[in-house]
Amino acid sequence: MTGTRRRTPPGRAGRLRLRHNLDVAVRGADLLEQKLRILRSEHQRLLHAEEAAGRAWRELLSEAEDWLLRGLLLGGEGALDSAAAGIGPAEVTVHWTVSMGVRHPAGVATSVPDRPLTAAAPSNTALVHAEAA
Repeated sequence: MTGTRRRTPPGRAGRLRLRHNLDVAVRGADLLEQKLRILRSEHQRLLHAEEAAGRAWRELLSEAEDWLLRGLLLGGEGALDSAAAGIGPAEVTVHWTVSMGVRHPAGVATSVPDRPLTAAAPSNTALVHAEAA
């Protein structure tokens, strides 16, 4: 600013200006409260989805680790190395969205490559189950 203060004019014009400024501030506060309610409900929904996905992940991880341990005990690390040869890495794609001006993940897509026809099959069925899990 140039150093001069804006003063509210005296009288009726000043009251009208102050009343208008107050109305604008109240509308802005109402809008922010509405946004906050929407974002809180979205946050709760995402927290529940996170808990469910975490439970499912832990169950699948436990199953895969059990089968992997069985496969390693049956065939050794060499069997695991030969079973994993020729298989590319999995890919994860995160889809983003915007809610009330806040950017957040909306979903995830995963892609696990199939075993190539030329790749050697796992040497025991436990490794087949571990791969499926």
